[in-house]
Amino acid sequence: MAAASLVSLWVLFSGVALFPGSCSPQHHNILKLKMISPFTHNLSTSKIIDSHLHIWASPQEASEFPYAPGQEPPVPGNLHFLLQNMEEAGVDGVLIVQPIFHKFDHSYVTSALKKYPTKFVGCCLANPTDGGSGLKQFEDPVLKDGYRAV
Repeated sequence: MAAASLVSLWVLFSGVALFPGSCSPQHHNILKLKMISPFTHNLSTSKIIDSHLHIWASPQEASEFPYAPGQEPPVPGNLHFLLQNMEEAGVDGVLIVQPIFHKFDHSYVTSALKKYPTKFVGCCLANPTDGGSGLKQFEDPVLKDGYRAV
């Protein structure tokens, strides 16, 4: 591998706004893969985005956002914990993927998306064993709750 490629970054630019106001309407649904070099690109203005993580209710929140049977998490992963870690690591935004601990109940992730719409984007799941109603299961998360990934 050439030394120059070790200091290069690959960035996926999406015309679909991951965060409100992050792109113009004329770029809707355009994806571009572009190599940038830290020597020619101003990284100080770039945002740091975590492209896949999970959050789940704390034990104190579990009465409002119950875990799936047998799916109690062994480690912390609630919204407050995430926000603390984001601040410490300098992360600007996150794609939150629905966690196994809540199975197909999206209410906890949805509450986080609604509280912090400029920080978080949601990735929802559908139950593949639910009699072929997968598309119907995406209606509320995508159309009503603002999830942008499946």
